[in-house]
Amino acid sequence: MGNLAAPGVTIERKGAGVAFHYRGAADEAAALAAIERAIESTEAARHFQRIEGRKVIELRPDVEASKGTAARRLAHRLGVRSIICLGDDRTDVDMFQSVAALANEGLEVRSVAVISPEIHPDVLAAADYTVEGVGGVEWLLAELVNAVTWTGV
Repeated sequence: MGNLAAPGVTIERKGAGVAFHYRGAADEAAALAAIERAIESTEAARHFQRIEGRKVIELRPDVEASKGTAARRLAHRLGVRSIICLGDDRTDVDMFQSVAALANEGLEVRSVAVISPEIHPDVLAAADYTVEGVGGVEWLLAELVNAVTWTGV
């Protein structure tokens, strides 16, 4: 990917895609600018979808493969009757939308945005419910376990 020499940038290889995380950079603006320059200087990057999340830029192959397609395929493969999905980043919006579409197939579905100071408004708009941070996720999961245990499911 061109010349990417930016302190604090972590490059995560994701199968056929790649993610550039700059959360650990002391100077996030400089790190983001370095990532932008590297992407713009590489012809191959033009053939990928670019998805921006919380202090991350992902380059994905221009094919239908996302958290949304994965959730949909898993639901069909496992034959589930209901789904609860949680997400905290813009890259989770496609999962929320795909799961919502499964309601048309008779599944009970809900999406939950995990609120943080950095949450993107698109995540909130796509979610059915919200919880506050990791503590909210822990509370929700405990309540779900209690509900399943209580009903004997």
